[in-house]
Amino acid sequence: MIEQKLIEKGIKNLNQFGYPHVNKDNIFTDLIYSQMFKSMLEDNKGHRVDIDTAIDNLLAKINDVSQQRELLLAWEEYCCKLEHITPNYEVLDKNINDFLANNCG
Repeated sequence: MIEQKLIEKGIKNLNQFGYPHVNKDNIFTDLIYSQMFKSMLEDNKGHRVDIDTAIDNLLAKINDVSQQRELLLAWEEYCCKLEHITPNYEVLDKNINDFLANNCG
């Protein structure tokens, strides 16, 4: 319940800052929205234990999404490099499996 209220407040604040398209989903996935929301959350820690717990949960969600975004970008960069140097699809498949084993497991 507290987390939902914090998300709603974050959306309201971002709307007031001129971001009318922010919503409960993209506040975590959009790079700009999530970083601004993260800053708002961090600024509001230290008032009550239950609120701090909710803030910590939301910050963890932002960090998880951020790590997933970084992994996806690394994956895209890796694939682009492989496309230029590896036309053999068996080798490409092996390289993809190696990447996944080293970065996702």
